[in-house]
Parts: sequence; C-alpha cells; structure tokens
Amino acid sequence: MKIFFKIFKVLIIFSVFLFFSCSAEITLEAKKDGGVKISYAGDFSGEFLQFLINQDDGNDESDFDNLENAEIDVHVLKESLKNSGFENVQIISGKLKNLLITMEDKSQKSALFYSKLLKIQNGTISVDFSYENLKNFYENADEQLQSDLDLLLAPVFNDEKMSETEYLETIAAFYGEKMAGELAESFVRLIVINADGKKQVQNISIPKLLCGM
Repeated sequence: MKIFFKIFKVLIIFSVFLFFSCSAEITLEAKKDGGVKISYAGDFSGEFLQFLINQDDGNDESDFDNLENAEIDVHVLKESLKNSGFENVQIISGKLKNLLITMEDKSQKSALFYSKLLKIQNGTISVDFSYENLKNFYENADEQLQSDLDLLLAPVFNDEKMSETEYLETIAAFYGEKMAGELAESFVRLIVINADGKKQVQNISIPKLLCGM
C-alpha cells in the first residue's frame, strides 16, 4: 500500500522544500525570454518524513511500514504550483525519497520574484537569500503558507536573531534530537545557469539560511 499525501502535505512540502529535506539540488536556468526554469531534486526521509506522516490524520500506524513508497498526489501538486505562478509543471517522480520536479516562471510572477529572492536582468540570475528577503517572503505569504512555514520555527520568519546553535537547540526541544541532527547536516546545492550558459554552483547550509545567512 502506498501512502498518498493530501493538500496539507503539498503545501508543507513546497513551502519548506528548501529547508527540511536531507539534501536537495535546485537548478535555476535563465531563459532568453526573461523567465526561469526551475528543476528540483530532493530527498525527504528519516525523521522529517515520519513527521509529515504523523501530521496526516488520514494515515494510521500500519502506514509507517511503507515510508519507502510514500508519494504525494501529483494532480494536486501540479495545481498548487500552477496557482503559485508556475507553468509547464512536470512531476518526474512523486516519491518523497526521490522527489523530482521541473517548472517555469515565464513572467516573473511567483513568490520567488516578488519577494526579491530571485532577480533576472539581461539574462543573468541573481539569488539573494538575505534575512530581509526571506522575511518579506513570509510576510507576503497567505495565511495557510505562513502556518506551514511556522513549523520550521525559523528565526528569519519570526523576526528573531538567533545563532545556528540556538536554532538547532530549539528544533531539538520541539521535534527531538534526531530531527535537529538531520537538520544540522542538511544543505541545498544551488546551481545557477545564466542565459549565456555560464554556471555557478553553491552549497548552502539550511540552518545558516534559516538564521538569516
């Protein structure tokens, strides 16, 4: 039996997909028309996957033996991303242990742009995960998205100043030492490809990001 995640799961995953997967790779590719193609590959496993299961009243304890096959509802996911301003959404794999997605923002109307996390000028992509931009992203999110982001207990979303050590101690107090340990080792591999083909690669620590870099 497969575990399928409802709309609550979709909202959580794509409001925090950067933050709580054990590892993630995000590729941002500038298009000549001024838009951007986004490719995402992530691994939601371990304590965080168990946390997601526990949040869904539709799953029972018998489902916990099937975490390797946990999937999301692809149709609901596509609609959610389209409603968030993305086009040409392709879910290559809906399994949470190997989540593969591609999508485009052709008109720069998604939250990535209006929060200034992402800019494109003359075919060159600029990424700015600053404290202020992440805070702006949160403050301009709708109520449901804010509620999902609140699960992260992130200083950057709560207008707090906190060291990485203090943040991880907070996570441990609320979600347990194992969750904090996984988060401490989590990172995002960010690949930026400009319209001229030039590529930049950066590994970003998730705790550092959530504390405002």
